[in-house]
Amino acid sequence: MRPALLPLLLLAASALALQLSPGSCYTYFNLTISSAPAYLIAYNYNSTFLSAYLMTPQQVSAFVNGQSVSPLASYQLPPYSPSAFEVNQTGNYNLVVYPVPCSQRLLLYLSSPRGGLPVGIASYPAELLSTQEVAGFFNITSISAYNPNFNPSDGASLQLNAVVQVRLADGSTQYYWVQDIAWFETSRGQVNFGDNVWNSTSPSSSVSPSSISGQGSVNNGVYLYGTYLQPYALPLAGFLAVRAYAANGAVHVDFGYLIAQNGAQLSQSGATWFDHVTITPSQPAVSVQIVVTTTFPTSGGNAPDVELVFGGIGNGEITTFNSLRASLGLYYLNGSSWVPLPYLYTYGADTAEGATDLATSWGNGLASVAVGPLSPGRLSPTCVQTPQSLSSPVQWSLYCYASVKYPVSITSPIPIYVNGTETTSYSAYLPAGAALVIQDGYARYPNGTMFVPSVGNETIVVSGPISLAVSWTPYYLVRVSSPIPVEVDGQSATYFSTYIKAGSSLVVQAREVYLPNGTMLRPAPSYLSLTVEGPLNITVSWSKYYELYVKSAFPVYVNGSSAAGPVYLPAGSLAVVTAYNVTLPNGTMFVPSPPSAVVDMSGPVVLEVDWAPLYLVSISSPLPVLINGTAAESFSKYLRPGSRLALQTSNVVLPNGTMFVPNVGNSTVTVSAPLAISVEWTPYYLVRVESPLPVLINGTAAASAYVRRGSLVYIRAVNITLPNGTMFVPSVGNETLAVTAPLTISVEWTPYYLVAVRSPLPVLVNGTASVDYERYLRAGSRLVVSAGPARVGNGTMFVPAQPNATLLVAGPVNYTVGWIPYYLVEVESSEPVYVNGTATVNYTEYVRAGSALYVAARAIYLRNGSALFPSPGNLTLIVRRPVQLAVSWRVYHLVSVSSPLPVLVNGSRAQSLYVPAGSVVVVSAHRVVLPNGTMFVPSVGNETIVVEGALNIAVSWTPYYLVEVYSPLPVFVNGTAATRYAQYVRAGSALALGAPQRVVFDNGTMFVPAVGNETVVVSAPARLAVSWIPYYLVQISGQRPVLVNGVSTASYEQYLRRGSSLSISAEPVPEFGGLIVLEPNVTRMNITVERPIKVGVVYAPDYSRLEAVAAAASAASAAASLILRRRRAVA
Repeated sequence: MRPALLPLLLLAASALALQLSPGSCYTYFNLTISSAPAYLIAYNYNSTFLSAYLMTPQQVSAFVNGQSVSPLASYQLPPYSPSAFEVNQTGNYNLVVYPVPCSQRLLLYLSSPRGGLPVGIASYPAELLSTQEVAGFFNITSISAYNPNFNPSDGASLQLNAVVQVRLADGSTQYYWVQDIAWFETSRGQVNFGDNVWNSTSPSSSVSPSSISGQGSVNNGVYLYGTYLQPYALPLAGFLAVRAYAANGAVHVDFGYLIAQNGAQLSQSGATWFDHVTITPSQPAVSVQIVVTTTFPTSGGNAPDVELVFGGIGNGEITTFNSLRASLGLYYLNGSSWVPLPYLYTYGADTAEGATDLATSWGNGLASVAVGPLSPGRLSPTCVQTPQSLSSPVQWSLYCYASVKYPVSITSPIPIYVNGTETTSYSAYLPAGAALVIQDGYARYPNGTMFVPSVGNETIVVSGPISLAVSWTPYYLVRVSSPIPVEVDGQSATYFSTYIKAGSSLVVQAREVYLPNGTMLRPAPSYLSLTVEGPLNITVSWSKYYELYVKSAFPVYVNGSSAAGPVYLPAGSLAVVTAYNVTLPNGTMFVPSPPSAVVDMSGPVVLEVDWAPLYLVSISSPLPVLINGTAAESFSKYLRPGSRLALQTSNVVLPNGTMFVPNVGNSTVTVSAPLAISVEWTPYYLVRVESPLPVLINGTAAASAYVRRGSLVYIRAVNITLPNGTMFVPSVGNETLAVTAPLTISVEWTPYYLVAVRSPLPVLVNGTASVDYERYLRAGSRLVVSAGPARVGNGTMFVPAQPNATLLVAGPVNYTVGWIPYYLVEVESSEPVYVNGTATVNYTEYVRAGSALYVAARAIYLRNGSALFPSPGNLTLIVRRPVQLAVSWRVYHLVSVSSPLPVLVNGSRAQSLYVPAGSVVVVSAHRVVLPNGTMFVPSVGNETIVVEGALNIAVSWTPYYLVEVYSPLPVFVNGTAATRYAQYVRAGSALALGAPQRVVFDNGTMFVPAVGNETVVVSAPARLAVSWIPYYLVQISGQRPVLVNGVSTASYEQYLRRGSSLSISAEPVPEFGGLIVLEPNVTRMNITVERPIKVGVVYAPDYSRLEAVAAAASAASAAASLILRRRRAVA
C-alpha cells in the first residue's frame, strides 16, 4: 500500500529566538497530529543541508510577520538523505524550513503522520543505481502480530518494494512503484504471496485495465494479485524477488519467491515466478530498469528506494508485533552477480503499512529485526552476507564494501573546531561512514555584540560529498532597567539583559502602577518601539501621583474638568471641587451638599458629595377636582420624596340622561418619583328597553344602562323556549346601535309551537319532503302530512299505515307516520313452474314481509332418452327480503352400460343413469384374472366420455392365457431371449419358440436343446420346460495313429453325448530293424464320457534288445557302454 510522502534527524530545540530576516525566504508544511506518538519522514533531494523548525500555527503567523519566536523543536536535514522524526503530542503544527533559496526550486518532500513505521532495511543511495532485478532475503524464526481493530487481527506482511523507470520512444519517462509481498496470518500459521503495481508517473496517475495484463486485475487504479494461502512452519527462510525488463516495446515485471526452508523441510529448487505482468504503454518502451537513488523523486512523488520491511497486512494497517525474530538482506543484480544494496536505513518510506514496536540492528553480515522501541536510523555495515544465486540450498559469500572517500569542505569567517582542530577553512577527503564533528560557540565582544553560527555543535556521518559554509548572525546586547517591572517584548522584568538578533524589533512598555493606598506611579518613558541596530541601555523612571476620589452619584468638576471617578493629581497640588443642581428630563432634580470644596493633595483624599432628590408633580383637568381639599383645575410643583397629595373626583350626571365619568378616582399619592396626572372626562348616555320578557343590553339582562358616547350598544332579544314546546319570538332581534344620545327601545313577543313529524321514510309536510320534521310554527298555522308507497331501490317498498292527515296548530304537536315493508319477489323460468299453485314462467310481485312463497318445479323427461332437470326444485320461502329466483333447466342424457363382467361408471357399479349434457362420464373396466391362468381384457379400458346425447355402451371381453416357458439356458420366445418366460397371450395368438442348435462353453462342454424351433397356437394356459442334453469335448492326440472306436487317426477331436462309450487302442512300433521298440503309454483304454476328456498318446523307446545285442557283440567296450533309460509319457 502506498502512502502520501514525508522523514528527519531530530536535533535539540534551539534556545535562541528565530526571526525572519528581511529579504530571506522560507517554506512550511501543515501537520495535523490526531494521535501520538506520530512519525514523519522527510526527503532532502538537495545538495545542501536544510534547517527545519516545528511550530504552532500561532508561532508561524508571528514568524511570518517578522516577530521573534522560539520553535518547539529544530531539525537538520542532511543532503540526499531521508530523515525520520517523532511528534509526541497531538495538535495542529507547521514544519517551517528556513532559510531556503529564493530563486531556485526546492526538492523536499514530507510524508503524512502515521502511528508507526515500516521496519526492516531500505536502500537510499546518494548516487543513481540501476538494475534489472532486486531480491530480499529473509529468515524468520518467530513471528506473531495482533491488532484488535483490524481484520484479520493477526495479520502482518513482509514487503519488497521498488521503483521501475520506463523510458519511451518519444523521450518521455514513466515510473511504476511495485510490491512483492508475503502476507502472514500469524496465529493460523498461513502465508500467501502477492504483488501490487502502482502508476507513479504523476500524483494522479493510475493503472488502466486495458494496458496491463497478468494473473491479477485492476481495482481503483491499482493492479492486484494474490496466491492461495498455504501453511508455513518456522524457521521460514527464502527470498522475495522482482525483475523488470523491456521486450517488444512492452514493459515486463516478474514477481517471485523462493522458499529455501519451511520448518524442518529444506528445499532443493529455484525461484517460483508466480506472476508475469505486462504493461503496454502509449509509446513503445525502449528501456526498463529498477532505479535506486535519493538524488531525485519520481514524477509521482515516490522515493526511488528499495525496501524490505515488516508492517501490517494491508490497507495502511499499523500493527503491533507480540514477537518477531528475523534476519534480512537486500541485493541487486549487477551484471550476473548479486551485490548488496548500499546506504541502508532501518525504515521504509513508500509503503503505508507499518509497525509500532520493531527495531533493526546489524550482526553477522545481515540485518536483525526484533521487537523493541522504534529507533529509525542508518546502518553502516562493512561486510554483508551475499547469495551467489537465487536457488536452494543457498550458497553465501561475504561481500565487504571498499573504502570510499568523499571531499569535505567547511568554511567560516570566525574560527570553529572541525574534528578537534580550530580553523576557518577545512578541506579533506573522509571515508564513507566517517564522523565529521563540528564544534563552535557564540563569539562575544566587549561592546555588547555577539555572533551566532548557522551550524551548531553537530556530528555528521559522511555519506557523500559535503560542502558547508558556516555563516554568523550578529546579535546585540540589550539592557533595560527599572525599579518597577516593565514589559520587554511581552516579558515582565525589572532588569532585562539579553542578546537580540540584529534587525529585530524591540518593544518596551511600562504601564502606570496603582498602589492599594491610592498612590499611582507613572513611568517615563511609557512606550518604546525600536529596531535593534546596536547595543542598547534603557532606564525607566517613575513619578508619584495621589488619588482624589469624589464619591458622588453625579459628575462633579475638579479644577474645572468633569470627573466621574477617581482622579490622580501630582503630589502637593491643590484641587477645586464644584457640584451643580442636576435636573433630569423625567422631572427629577438633585441638589448637591456641599456644592463646592478646595482640597490639598498631600496624600490620597476621599471627598463625598450627597444629592437630595426633588420630584415634579403636575395635575390638569377640564372640570374642577379637589387637591388637598382645594378645588382647582391645574397644579405643578417640585416636592420632596414622602410628600402626600390628596386628589378627589366624582361622576357628573345631567338631567337629560347624560353623565360625565373621570378617568381618575379619589386617591392619596405619596411622592416617590416625578408624577404627571391628567384627569379626563368621558360622556355616557342612558339607554332604556321596554319589554314584558327579559332582553340583553351589552350581554347583561337589564331594563336600562349608561353607555359611553360613540360606543356600540348590543340589544339582544333571543327566542324564549318553554319546556312544553312553546316559543316566544321578539319583534326586535339582535341589533347594534351607535350611541350618540339618550335612547328608548320597545320589544313585543309572538307565540310559536313546536311541531314534530317523525317518519323513517320521506313524507310531505306542508309540501316539503322530510324524514324528521321538527319546526316551530306560528299559533293558528295548518299542518298537512301526506305519504305514498316508497320504493327504496333494492326491491323493497314501504306502504304508509295512514297516507294523509291535516292538523291545526293550536299547541305543540308530535305526529309519527308508520310504514309496512313489502319485498319484490321475482321468479323466472324457461319452463313453467308453480308459484303459490299458479303456473308461470315469469312471476314479479311485491309481497308483504313475513308472507310464505311456494315454488314447485318438476323434471321433464323427453322421448329421445334425454330429460330436463330444474335447479332448484321444490322450494318454500318466508319473504323477509327481496327475492330473485331464477329456475334453470339442464339437459341430462341417459347413459346405459351392458357388460358380462362388472364395470364402474363414475366410480360405482351402475347399469344406467342420467348425466348432465356436456359432463364427463368415466367408464372403468379392469382386467379380470382367473386362478387357472386365464385373463379377460375389456374392450373398453379407463375411458372418459363427454356426454353430448344418450349413450348405450356395450363392453366385450377378450380371453388371454398365461404361457410359461422355463429353460436353464436362454431360449427365444417371440424373438426375445429368456430363461424364464411368463406372459399372458391373447387366445389364438401364435407363440414362436426357438432355441440355438447348441451352446458351447470354454471348458469343453456343449448343450443341445431337446426342442428346436416351433410355433404354438395359444388356446389355453400352457407351461413348457425346455431340457438340454450335455455333450463333452473329447480330444485325442498321438505321435502316431491310434484306433479310436476302431478308426485309425492321429488326431481325434469330437463332442460326444454324456454317457457315450469310447475305445482307444495303440500298438508298439518296432524301429531300426526291431532293435528298438516304441512303447505307447496307452495300449488299451475304454472310457465312459461324463466330462470333457483330453488324452495324449506318446511313445517311449525300449532299449532292452539293443542292450542285449550290444553286450554280446562287444563285451570289451563295457566301460564305455551307454545305459539309456526308458521314459514313459504320462497322460
